[in-house]
Order: sequence, then structure tokens, then C-alpha cells
Amino acid sequence: MVNWMEYMNYDTLRQLAEKYEMTNRKNSLILIPFSAFPKVEKGNRVREYEWWAYAVESALSIESPAFAIANYTIRCICVKKEISKMQYEITIPIPYGKRSAYQDLLYEICQCISDDGDVTLFVSNNPYALKAYVVITEEQELRANMIKALIESNEIPCTNEKGLLELMKEAGVGRLYNLMQLPRREKKEIFCQLFQSNFYFREEKVLQEMGYDATVSFPRKKVFISYCHKDKEVVNAITDCMEEQGMNLWIDKKSIDYGENLSAAIASGIAECDLAVLFLSTGYSDSLYAKFELQNIVCNMIQEKMHWFIVKLDQVDVQTILPVLCNYKYYDFSIEKSISDLTTEIQKILEHCEAKQ
Repeated sequence: MVNWMEYMNYDTLRQLAEKYEMTNRKNSLILIPFSAFPKVEKGNRVREYEWWAYAVESALSIESPAFAIANYTIRCICVKKEISKMQYEITIPIPYGKRSAYQDLLYEICQCISDDGDVTLFVSNNPYALKAYVVITEEQELRANMIKALIESNEIPCTNEKGLLELMKEAGVGRLYNLMQLPRREKKEIFCQLFQSNFYFREEKVLQEMGYDATVSFPRKKVFISYCHKDKEVVNAITDCMEEQGMNLWIDKKSIDYGENLSAAIASGIAECDLAVLFLSTGYSDSLYAKFELQNIVCNMIQEKMHWFIVKLDQVDVQTILPVLCNYKYYDFSIEKSISDLTTEIQKILEHCEAKQ
């Protein structure tokens, strides 16, 4: 373990922080470059700056509360002095791909923030965690009310999940964020340039203009499987073959999670499907959930929201299940016991649905 007093004592660390604090009095976030610290270890460059952050925080906290982190992205020890829970603080999540929509609001806030307040931007450019936050702190009640009114009039969602202290910890421990204090009362053009400079990747609208559209989706047609659990052995054999042929199935054993409301899940599943395959049998008419499924499927059929394919598994009279079913042609699996042929016929109906779209 490093003995700090061998390199820099607390008085020296406080003087170092004060030196960089004086370079920009409008910025309450003190940025001390890594180069300002002596090199302690040759073999552990990562932990070394975390140690320095801890040392600076300890030195400054003797007089008043402070928090320091090592930010490897901008290669600085970032120090926030006197983090007070008494001040107004609000966190605004900034959608990374739509950040320009927030520029005008943030500019207005920075125009009315007092010298006792701050607007701190946190940006993660990690490709696996693209996100951003702005934390606004203000000690003057009048200015805080002005900021609240701006946020409310723009209907901007805020969060209490994370604040300045939590985001600074994430920036230090996880090296997750670039961070900067957004300038007060700066020209708008310069403000926007500074704001955008923290983001490495383009916005969604720019990518769309270049032909890249993440909203495009061409999913396979989905098939709802309606059956009685007494017939699950034969139905499972058929649906396994259907899935092997690449069909996208909604079936209760895979599509309903434990603890989920069955009726709601079934209704939702039917609504998102393009074709319903009804496996009718003598047991089907005795199943309450099968009847519930059939009622919902018929409603969607009437509204032309889906098609159906009827499979007769045994000698059941389909009229006893629903009289209107006798008006539709069905596949009699009790006679033609070929799973392969049945799957082929269902695939034809799916292709017909694709063609009609």
C-alpha cells in the first residue's frame, strides 16, 4: 500500500486542488490532470489514480465535505466540493440518440443558473451502454423555481434514481462517463459545440439520413397455437416440427411466464399473431381456456386481424365446439396422420398471409 505522506501531504494536496480551482472560478467541478501527480508505481497505473483521488478527497474533506473520482476518459481527478443535500437537485436522463432535442432547454437553464448552482453533464460513450444524464444543482430558491418551471413547461421527464454523487461514483468506479460542467451564460453556438463534443456517436436522425434505420423490422408471421392440454403429446410433436421448419409460434408452454395472468397473456398473444392453428378434439370443448382462446380468435377473425387453420385431431364433431366451424374446411389429422404434410399445409397459409400484407 502506498504511503501518501512520502509523496504529497494533505496541505500540498489542498494547495494543488486550490490551484486548479482558481483556473476557472465559474466551474465548481475541479479537474486536476493526472500529470499533476507524481508517478508512484510503474506496474499499476489504474489503481494509482484511484489512490490519488482518495487522497485528494481525504485532504479536502478535513475542512468541508468533498468527493473525488479518477476519470480515465478525460485523464483527470474530478473533485466536487461541498456536495450538499440541502440544495435543489434534479437529474434529467438525456436520450443519447436524440440529445439535440434537449439543447435549447439546457441552454436556457444555464442562462438562469446562479453562481451557486451547476449543470453537470455525464455522457457514457461505451458502445454497450450509450446514455447520458444532466444533473442540475441550485442553492438559490428563486433560481431553482425558475429551473423547475422550465423543465415542467417543456414536459421533460426527470429521475430520482441517480444524483450527482451516484453518477460521480459510476464515473470513477466503472469509468462510465465523460463529465463536464456546462457553461453559464455562454453564447449559444459555443454552448452547443461544447455539449455535443462529449458525444462520440451520431444521433439517430443523422444515421437515418445516411440510410441507417434501426426502426426497420421484418419479423416472421406469428402463429398462435390453441389446443387442449389433454392433447399436448401430439400437439407438441406437431409444433416441434413447425418450429424446425422455421415457424414463429406463440404457445403457452413457452410464451407465458410463471406468475403471469393467464387470460391477459392469452389475449395479448392472440392480438400479436397473424394465424391461429386450432387443434380441435373431444377434450377441447371441455377446456375453459381453450374456449376463451376460441372466443378471442373469432373476434379477431371477424375484424380481419388474423386467419385460422383448423386441425381435427380425433372424431370430435366440430359443431359441438362452435356451430360456425362446420362452414370451414379443416385438416383431418385423425385420418391423414402426417405431421410433415400438416406442417406443409400450415406453411402455405402463412405464405398466403405474407402475400396479402
